[in-house]
Amino acid sequence: MPEGPELHLTSLFINKTCKDLIFSGRILKNPIHKCADIDWDVPSYTITSVSRGKEIILQLKECKDNRHNTETENVENKKPTSKKRKNTTCNGEKSQLTKARDSLSSSELNILFTFGMSGKFELTSANECPKHSHLSFITKKEPKRALSFIDQRRFGKWYVGKSWSPDRGPCVITEYEEFVKNLANNLDDTVFKKPICEVMLNQKYFNGIGNYLRAEILYRCRIPPFERANTVLKLSKSNEDSEMTDVGNVGMQLKKTTADSPVSHVKTDLLVDEQSNSHIHELHPQSQELVRLCHTLPLEVVQLGCTKYTLADMYSEDNADGSPGFNDWLQCYYKPGMKNMSDSNKRTIWFSGPAGPFAPTNSKPRIKSVKSKKGQSVKKPKDQSKKSTDESRESQCEIDSSPPEIKQEIQLKSDRKRSKSKIKRDIFQTAFKTDSEPTIKSRKCEKSNETFEFKPDKAQLDMRKYQSMKKL
Repeated sequence: MPEGPELHLTSLFINKTCKDLIFSGRILKNPIHKCADIDWDVPSYTITSVSRGKEIILQLKECKDNRHNTETENVENKKPTSKKRKNTTCNGEKSQLTKARDSLSSSELNILFTFGMSGKFELTSANECPKHSHLSFITKKEPKRALSFIDQRRFGKWYVGKSWSPDRGPCVITEYEEFVKNLANNLDDTVFKKPICEVMLNQKYFNGIGNYLRAEILYRCRIPPFERANTVLKLSKSNEDSEMTDVGNVGMQLKKTTADSPVSHVKTDLLVDEQSNSHIHELHPQSQELVRLCHTLPLEVVQLGCTKYTLADMYSEDNADGSPGFNDWLQCYYKPGMKNMSDSNKRTIWFSGPAGPFAPTNSKPRIKSVKSKKGQSVKKPKDQSKKSTDESRESQCEIDSSPPEIKQEIQLKSDRKRSKSKIKRDIFQTAFKTDSEPTIKSRKCEKSNETFEFKPDKAQLDMRKYQSMKKL
């Protein structure tokens, strides 16, 4: 599922590839998608993009017409009647130049996108749009190209003329200071009584954090995923706690927390100097480390993706240039030897060590084995959920000690069940092996004196007979 770094990289990709492109005409929509059509038919316009957490906005801006530009130039070249050029006449009305400039005010349109599970943008030839493209912006000049929104699972959506969602908090990548402030001011919310792994997926406080980022952050902080959030994220009791932790040197903190990472982090404009962030000193030292990794680890993924052309190149395991890939950067998520468990929202969390005191009871690993690079699979221990031999013996003793009428009824049920399973097995074997015309197959149960009739086919059973067979 695309998370904050992926959407930020998509925004950078759109701004870079569409910088010198002019788009034209109406926006093509796949009728299979349920989102509304976009009423936009402009002769020429440009596309820019900006991201915030797990949302991205495409900004469509109409280009100025060359004819109007020429008219404006002619107006500007005229000599003014007075010594000083004024935008208004003596009567207070707008001058001809101002009217021309106002008529050239270009129209704009914002489209808000959420990527869902598999959304992405690609720039391809207009004649070779990908299969699952649902929205396409066509260029004006030949050869025509198409910027397409692709979503194979169709969970992604778009909203015309909408700004950022109000139920999402500041972005952990581009709005780090506001993110820390929003977190520190709302730690008394009842949401933080839940496990920390579930709270980190709440976009109201962790906008941009997803499944693999929460696993990596908790693993590198050595925090159990099912520890209560208000015990992990808490305010410092006194100023002494904040003085004990040196948060001024960002480079030393990155070196300490990501020593095993193959990505050498480089300072960018998005990396905030924590000396200027006064809100981080309000948190406990352990909370400071977790909050800091919510900002630095997504930046490492952004830096890793900037060295590749597309996100597919970043996820690829075959790197011709020898540079580290995304799988090399991961330390916990979907790695051999790591444990996994589903939380209350049915999302799989990867971790190492104890799960925590608030782990769900009777929870089984959702993924039993993970293949390593050498092709070997690391198997998880099987769940011993079957009955033991002692329990089966006790149940048999209870049957033997029961009255003869009950014993006969139990025996009749077991015989009927065995006969039905045998009939089903023979019917299926006949249905898939015979090459002749389908015939009526009937069997009679010796114990219950019931007759079952089925009509086998070459590839599948007759639906009506099959449904009646399921009711047996």
